[in-house]
Amino acid sequence: MYMNNISSDLAIYLKSKKGLSRLMKALKEKYISLSRPSGSVVINKLTEEESKDISNLLGKRIDKEETLKTSFKEITKKINEGKYNGFIWQELLDIYFNENIKTKEEQKQTNKQEEDIFYENLYEKNKDKKYIKSLKYLIENDENINKLIKQKYHRNKYSLKEELENILLLLDNIPQVPTSLAVYSSLTGNPHYLDFNKNTSTLFLKVIAKLKNIEYEEKTEVKINILSEINIYTDPVSNFVITYKLIGNDVLNELNNKNEVVNLNLLNINNIDKVSTDSKVVYVFENPSLLTSLMDLNVPIIITSGIPNISLYTLLKKLEETDTKIYYNGDFDPEGLLIADKLKLRFPKIELFCYNKADYDNAKSKESISDSRLKKLNNISSIELQEIKDILSINKIAAYQEQNINRIRKYITKRFDVY
Repeated sequence: MYMNNISSDLAIYLKSKKGLSRLMKALKEKYISLSRPSGSVVINKLTEEESKDISNLLGKRIDKEETLKTSFKEITKKINEGKYNGFIWQELLDIYFNENIKTKEEQKQTNKQEEDIFYENLYEKNKDKKYIKSLKYLIENDENINKLIKQKYHRNKYSLKEELENILLLLDNIPQVPTSLAVYSSLTGNPHYLDFNKNTSTLFLKVIAKLKNIEYEEKTEVKINILSEINIYTDPVSNFVITYKLIGNDVLNELNNKNEVVNLNLLNINNIDKVSTDSKVVYVFENPSLLTSLMDLNVPIIITSGIPNISLYTLLKKLEETDTKIYYNGDFDPEGLLIADKLKLRFPKIELFCYNKADYDNAKSKESISDSRLKKLNNISSIELQEIKDILSINKIAAYQEQNINRIRKYITKRFDVY
């Protein structure tokens, strides 16, 4: 109930004065903005009707076409001099505009309460889900995930609810065997739900990254690696690596005995418990031409065919688990050094060989390296590559491992007495 109907009577009076309409709207906006009846408002180019009604309200002459600047303080003082003394601004504005006006602060509190209820309902409904506590912790404590979820909440809280419930569904059904991304995504009813170009994949990948303690980046390679941690692969069949003279299961052992070159895809690799070589050594090269040039040495070889894929990473991890020594050699250009650097950072025990000035000079080509490509060298951090990195920066000429075949052969035969 309004106090003595003063605010109500005042609202009726003010509404009867059409020339006060713009002023009242400005006062309403200011009240909402500051969360209290304070501050000033400006009304430009007053009409004749506005000039008359505002002049009467404020008790001073304000001409047509003038710009009015007044304040809550001035208006309150003038109104309280008359019969409407004791009115309350909040009551007045509610009655005048026939609505329950909420200030920004009040709306903020209401929104916060609604958001809290949203999450409480989500947690209660899914309290029996295996990962609900982990998800709740990340929502409440991880800055990046919390920020992303808040954005999604304010965009469409109903879509967010569905997305969070799908994440819990996916987490509760992490496969024990290698599974394609499309099959896994189908648990949500959409085989493309986790495609990297879908908005619904980002939050899920960030949650998995946190659960597996992996740094998330907006790179396809990083996303593939995150999924591999839960046995999910974008394409486990066509994702393969070229190998020679590896041993493991019966099939691989037989192919080793026959000196066969083997393309191992991700499914193949994951179905082999242990992978090694007879000599407990394996040589990894960037380019396929190295394989045909070195096969006569009868040494174990793996070819990355350029940028390493998840099959290569999985295979190298299995080789490390059997204490197989891994050696790597690639091209002397920014992209080649980045591959070597990436492998060294991921597998610190890898030995990078034939990466010195003499090797570079022997393999030096006539191909110049553009400044834009040279900038990639700034991302190389491995100590073993610093000499070549500096040489490339100065010479700006690429060198390729095919020209170093004889030096690589010499390294292998001298170091391991292989003939």
